[in-house]
Amino acid sequence: MSLAALLRTTVHEGTQILCQCLSALTYLHGLEPPIIHRDIKPANILVQYRYAGFIDVKFGDFGLSRDTHDPTTFCGTSIYMAPELYNEKDRRNANHEARSYTPAVDIWSLRVTVCE
Repeated sequence: MSLAALLRTTVHEGTQILCQCLSALTYLHGLEPPIIHRDIKPANILVQYRYAGFIDVKFGDFGLSRDTHDPTTFCGTSIYMAPELYNEKDRRNANHEARSYTPAVDIWSLRVTVCE
């Protein structure tokens, strides 16, 4: 079941979800080279179990992750994408080459997800 499918979560569960997601991103972004998910949204946060106030979640759908695709490809789910991805000028370096995604795009997407 995805996080998007849950009707309600408690504040305690929400805190657990956020901590687990941040822990996973710390691990993924700390790898060499870092893995950038690029499509974090409620539908891609999967609930492994939920019981008596405890919840365990995992990231799913790594289809757009940087490890498997061109890291400069414009991709993701629009309402969860970082604003700098929409501005073509911000997406290019001084030589007009496309910039790679950075871990910051995952943090932005997680923030938008939490605000929902």
